[in-house]
Amino acid sequence: MRKRLVSWRNLVSSGEPRWIVTEYSHFLSLVQAPLGQRLDSGESASLAVAHNRSLTVVLDENKARSFTANHLPRVTYVSTLCLFVSAAVRSGWSRSRLRELVTSARVNARMGVPREEGGLLATVIEEVVARGR
Repeated sequence: MRKRLVSWRNLVSSGEPRWIVTEYSHFLSLVQAPLGQRLDSGESASLAVAHNRSLTVVLDENKARSFTANHLPRVTYVSTLCLFVSAAVRSGWSRSRLRELVTSARVNARMGVPREEGGLLATVIEEVVARGR
């Protein structure tokens, strides 16, 4: 499947949510950064918009989280794991339901977990690990 490149002109005229010029410029600077500092297009787009609009973004990749902390201090971010835990607490889900959701996301969607949240992940899935032994 070929990736479709979206030009600025197409984005503005397409009826899709519109970027403003500063967001698009910021996006380009992120995806065109030197190889070791480059973020992928999804992270770059999310960060460009979040930075300009003072929004929170969901980031699981350690590189993107580190970049954001060091270069975009106004941008707040959370992980998918924290989003799931928060949703579970607010909705009154059982621990086993949360565990199933997280396990499924890890296996089927390759959900990443930031290094600093390894302890939280272990707490969420500890019964699964204990039963597997």
